[in-house]
Amino acid sequence: MNNLDTFVKKMYDLQYSDKEIVVSTQELKKIALDTGLSEQEWNESQIMLQNHIKNGKQHLSANNWDYAISEFEQAVNLNPFSAENNFNLAVAHHDKWKGEDDILALGNSQKYAEKSINIKAGYSPAIHLLAKIKKFSRQTKTENTKKKKTTLILAIAGIALFLIISLSSYISISNKVVKMNEEVTAKWAQVENVYQRRTDLIPQLVKTVESAAKYEKETLQLIIDARDEANNLNIDISDLDEEEIAKFQAKQDKVSAALNQFLIISEDYPELQAVQAYRDLQVQIEGTENRISVERRRFNEEVKEYNSYVKRFPQNMFGFEEKGYFKNK
Repeated sequence: MNNLDTFVKKMYDLQYSDKEIVVSTQELKKIALDTGLSEQEWNESQIMLQNHIKNGKQHLSANNWDYAISEFEQAVNLNPFSAENNFNLAVAHHDKWKGEDDILALGNSQKYAEKSINIKAGYSPAIHLLAKIKKFSRQTKTENTKKKKTTLILAIAGIALFLIISLSSYISISNKVVKMNEEVTAKWAQVENVYQRRTDLIPQLVKTVESAAKYEKETLQLIIDARDEANNLNIDISDLDEEEIAKFQAKQDKVSAALNQFLIISEDYPELQAVQAYRDLQVQIEGTENRISVERRRFNEEVKEYNSYVKRFPQNMFGFEEKGYFKNK
């Protein structure tokens, strides 16, 4: 390390020491000589200092901000206790900020302007520059505050609009689901009606058969028991899920099986077939079975339409439950 490097290091240590100190030119010269610089080297360092300042100003006028900053930094290294040197560096950083919108350069400009004022209280060029920087900072802070408020307002408005649209959509969807649910319920009522019609025919069938002949009592009892089981089953119409439909279907299918078995057996008894009341009941039962098949199909079609709707987006976001079908035998 040569003498000039030792001097520059000494300057660095002094300006970043714990104590803030201001060194005059004479004191600076004494420090330089104490670090080993000769009189001639001191004079050469001062010429070098002026050259850095001159070059820095030339670069600054040509908008070569990085070169200007480099030259002024060299000048500050040789004399960090010069208000003018620190001011020149502050100006270079300020111009770079204006030219390149470099916010870091603006911070450096403020730092060196404040340092210049600390060295030379009341140094008007630095005070004027610092005032412009702080005015901009206040304006920026105000603008940022306004932007944040605007952003917050827009965010709140957006959330409110989203909630309004969501609520409107939910109301619209919910109303349609209610309407479709009523249609499913109406179809279910038709299913129950035709099953009830068949159920009402069973006592007449039993009475007619018992009055005409004394046989197949076991089969008749199966019909009666199946009918009673079907009548005792309570279905929650508000919750027509697969499990509820399956329980209802199982009980009704048991009635159908018992009736079919009896009708087949009854063909072996000509005297029963000769009874007009029995033949009328047989026709009614067979017609009822056909109507049951039709109404179950219509119910399944309505449920399919309902389930298809509630499974689609956005209806599927609202947790509507699907309904159960009648399964094919």
